[in-house]
Amino acid sequence: MTIILNQTRQERSKENLLSFIKSSSPSELTIACAESDLGVISNGGRLGSRWAAKAILSQMVKMAAPKDCPYIYQESLCTLTTSFQMARDHQISRLKELLKHSRKLVHLGGGHDHVFSLMKAIHGPLVVINIDAHLDTRADAWSHSGNPFREFSEVSTQDFKLFQIGIHPFANSLSTQQPLAKGEMHVLSRKACDREGEVRAFWNKIISSLSDTTTILFSIDADAISVDSLKAVSAPNHNGLSLEFLSRQMNFYKEICSQRSQQQIWGLYEFNPLYDDVSGSSARVASGLVYEMLFGD
Repeated sequence: MTIILNQTRQERSKENLLSFIKSSSPSELTIACAESDLGVISNGGRLGSRWAAKAILSQMVKMAAPKDCPYIYQESLCTLTTSFQMARDHQISRLKELLKHSRKLVHLGGGHDHVFSLMKAIHGPLVVINIDAHLDTRADAWSHSGNPFREFSEVSTQDFKLFQIGIHPFANSLSTQQPLAKGEMHVLSRKACDREGEVRAFWNKIISSLSDTTTILFSIDADAISVDSLKAVSAPNHNGLSLEFLSRQMNFYKEICSQRSQQQIWGLYEFNPLYDDVSGSSARVASGLVYEMLFGD
């Protein structure tokens, strides 16, 4: 290794991830940005998540690239200027194509309504592992960030199992707890997350549910995370999950994908940079999660 003693700032910047992100051709690492919060607003939430991808990536590009870093393909799938349904249809089409090329794909919202498009882009039996404070299975008649899983269960014909981790009973009305139209929903409450035996048993249930053709998606709603670590969300969590706990769950998912030779498919939603502090601490946390998704093998 050559030791450099007179490196310039410009030369050093070439070692950051900024030099490894492109939008010209697909890569095995993909960041797909959904820059719209129409679903959040329709759910009565606070606007701002439309800027989540920009805020997260503005922190991430400053990070040092790992050795032999491949290029990361970044694409904007929708913006606020696109209607809700048009944005959804376009996302489904583009995500299907991007999944063909990606070893790891990170879908950045926007509201949690965008996970619907990611689920629809996946063919065959589907297991979703969702880290969340809310079930996001509201019984409302219109589409929004609070009911993507219930809507998907009503329109999808594929085998579907949903495993929810970190759920707060006080944050979910009885109507949201109704069984899904099709498929299964299993819940590990926030309180149960403090008991390692129950967490392990829950993961064993996930593993036992998998068939040879099942695809597993790992979705994170940022409001599942403790406000002490990440405050910039529409619904700050006073008793949320720690980053250490979240990292362990992410590692479980990576291990399963590795054992099954399955690509890693991630979603990160509901980050709202309008409610970050002046140092961008929440954006730094979120960018760290994306870094772990892409490089934390």
